[in-house]
Amino acid sequence: MGGRNQLHLEYAYAIISILSSATMWACFRLIKRHGNTPRANSYMTLSQIATGEGSGFFRFLVLRFFPPLVVLTGEAAILAKWKSSVNQQIICLSVSALLYVSLSYVPSLIHGFTFGERFLSLTLILAYPVLAFLIGAMTQCIDFSQFAPSNLQTMIDGIWQTFITAIIVITFYELLRNYPEEKYIEQDELYDRKSQIVIRNYLHISNRFGEVINKVCSEHQTSKALLFSILVYEDLNRPQWIRRIENILVRLPGAKLTVGIAQVTSTFPLSDTESIELASEKLAFTDSAPENQVIRSIHRYNPSNRYIASVLEIRGILLANCRF
Repeated sequence: MGGRNQLHLEYAYAIISILSSATMWACFRLIKRHGNTPRANSYMTLSQIATGEGSGFFRFLVLRFFPPLVVLTGEAAILAKWKSSVNQQIICLSVSALLYVSLSYVPSLIHGFTFGERFLSLTLILAYPVLAFLIGAMTQCIDFSQFAPSNLQTMIDGIWQTFITAIIVITFYELLRNYPEEKYIEQDELYDRKSQIVIRNYLHISNRFGEVINKVCSEHQTSKALLFSILVYEDLNRPQWIRRIENILVRLPGAKLTVGIAQVTSTFPLSDTESIELASEKLAFTDSAPENQVIRSIHRYNPSNRYIASVLEIRGILLANCRF
């Protein structure tokens, strides 16, 4: 009789693992279908930076890891309530994570077009089982059963209350955010904040690389305002610690990444100074060039409409506040 109960429990554990992986996969598909889902290397606009919005990399991590974290924690809570052992929980959680990555990221690893896509998929394939193992190991010192609903009705009531609360919060937020006078004041303050950020970063870059920028712009007839605008925008989106990681990753076989402060595409590491020199070459003959030629040069540098608009916005602030 005990053997039969044990067999039933094993079936139940397998069903829980499958349901958990299916739930994580459903969240993954919902997030992926959303048009504004940030990528790990996505750029923020100047307005997003000025308002303190999280970076594309940070938002990517939240969207990719928070739903699985909640699901795996819920799975651990149910398993703990069923008095499963630590080893059983680790195995079940690991199986859920492996099923999830097999459905979600293994295809991306196989069919990825770029080195960056494949590397990111491989990183996530390794990260989720590690996350599952850590949650399972934490059950040794944390009683996860306290997070499990006492019965099905309690769980349904909790979901319903959360849903109603979310609707109320979102409604009040939208009403306050769309108040005309407040919106006008926010836009006015936003422009001042953007100007301060741009000028501060411009002065920082000028102090570090001013001589190099003057030299390469003179050699290639590059617009200093345009080059500074790109450097400011790239530096805001790719701080130094990220550039150091990129210079490590680009050493891997088959790697082709944007590196250096100017984020120039390369198959080998570049210092910030080297990237500035290459960027100036790519932006050659933009000094005193008409606006349409400047826009075409930015487009060749990065074809994203968001990128072009942000660089032009930064250039406008620099031309209004700095001498070149």
